[in-house]
Amino acid sequence: MSTSLKILVSATAVIGLLTVTAYQQSNILSYKEIISFQSNKLDEQTMIIDDQAMEIEELTVNNTLLTEELNLVRDSISILQNDLTILQNSYHKSKSSLKAIEDELTIRQKELDFIKAQLLKKKSKSSNETALKQKVAMLEEQLDQLSYLQQNETQDYVEVAQEIDKVETAVAKKEETAEKMVKLKAILDNTIIDFRGISLRAERDGDHISKLKKKGKNWKYTFINFDIQNAMPGYLIGAEFEWRIVDMDTGEPISYIESNNVYPDAKDAKGLYFIYQGYAEEVVFINTQPKEGANYELKLFYLEDGQDYYVNGSSRPIVFDKQCID
Repeated sequence: MSTSLKILVSATAVIGLLTVTAYQQSNILSYKEIISFQSNKLDEQTMIIDDQAMEIEELTVNNTLLTEELNLVRDSISILQNDLTILQNSYHKSKSSLKAIEDELTIRQKELDFIKAQLLKKKSKSSNETALKQKVAMLEEQLDQLSYLQQNETQDYVEVAQEIDKVETAVAKKEETAEKMVKLKAILDNTIIDFRGISLRAERDGDHISKLKKKGKNWKYTFINFDIQNAMPGYLIGAEFEWRIVDMDTGEPISYIESNNVYPDAKDAKGLYFIYQGYAEEVVFINTQPKEGANYELKLFYLEDGQDYYVNGSSRPIVFDKQCID
């Protein structure tokens, strides 16, 4: 083999080796990018799972606190009812004592009136008249004592009656509180959301979008078709609720009614308010603000007495890694 041929073969081998090495390095870089991408995805999913785990833990704690509070209210009702029973027994005893005193007063008064009538006839002998006068004095003293007892017993009777009214009012309020808490617990724990369709759109009459553009510029309308169910449907009808769309990356809800410089008196609202009428309906959540997050979910809140309560299990992801979930 000539020297030139040997050099050519060697050069070809080196070039081939370099090409294979470059290809392997390219594959290694490609694999690293894939692994890095998958690792980031895994981190995002882990973060979401951790957030959901924290939410479940928080809900468990809240549910436990609500149960404990309900038990305390029920214990309070039991104590008040026991106090009420004691007061009612005292009331009946006082009433019986007062009646006995009044009966005795009536008898003694009649006896006194009779003796005074005898004295007025002046037909009795002197000695008999003296005895009657002594009897009058004794009866008048007894009447004074009975009147004093009547006054005291009447005061006790009135005070016990007033205390009974107070305790009965307290029991009624506690029972009303317990009833509200039972209703609240039933709504939060046992309400099932029947999602019948979720559609994210750029325009009200537009098509469902599949992916968010930069800052969510193509997402302004969220159509929510749903129904809600509960083992106690009467608790739901006429109840007030609110849909919120929450940025899962920050935990903050996006606005339904946005702050507007043109209307400075308009208040920013974080949810879409509705009153449940007992049937499925479709509502539209409108938000035109930029959306920086990559993950969003729907959450339902129950509203009562100025407070808002998350309905357990109502979370429904609608955007994951900027991909829209219908």
